[in-house]
Amino acid sequence: KALRSKMLYIAIVIGLLFWAMDVMETREKLKVFDESLQWAVDSGLRVCTGHEGYSLFFLWSGLAPQTKGANLFYTVWPVLAAMSYGWSYCDERRSGVYNQIAARTSAKCYYISKYIAVFISGGLAVAVPVLLGLLANAMFVPYALVLQGLGVVSNNNFLSELYYTAPGHTG
Repeated sequence: KALRSKMLYIAIVIGLLFWAMDVMETREKLKVFDESLQWAVDSGLRVCTGHEGYSLFFLWSGLAPQTKGANLFYTVWPVLAAMSYGWSYCDERRSGVYNQIAARTSAKCYYISKYIAVFISGGLAVAVPVLLGLLANAMFVPYALVLQGLGVVSNNNFLSELYYTAPGHTG
C-alpha cells in the first residue's frame, strides 16, 4: 500500500521540482564560471587548467546545499518523507479500516508494520529526488579533481580516504 500511495508520488514530484531548481541554478553558475574563465584565457591572463574546485564533487547539493532549490528541499524533506504515512493513516481512520485492523491484530503489530512502511516510503520520497538530482547535475558539471581543503570534501567526511588516495582511479 505504501508504494501505491498517491501521496508518495506527489512527494517525489515535489522533491524533483526542488532538484530541478537546483540543477538550473547550478547550470547557470557553471555557465558564468566558464564565461569568466574563457574571458581570462582570451585576455591572456594566466589561469589554472581545468575546473579545480568547480566539479560535481564540489557542486552537488547532496553534500552541501548551495542553491535555493537545494535549501528548499532540505527545509521540507521531513514533510515530504511523512506525507505518504500521514495520508495512509488519515485514510485508514476515516474509512474505518483502522478499527478493523486493530480488532484483528495487536496495536504493536499494526504500528510496527506502519513504521516499516514509513521508513521505506519516506526513504524513497527523499532518496529518489536526491539521486536523480545528482544524475542530472552529472550531465553537465565536469568531473574534475577538487584540491584538498578547497571543497566540501574534508578528511573526516565519509569515504574521504578513498577520494584522497585515488581520486581519479576508476579501476
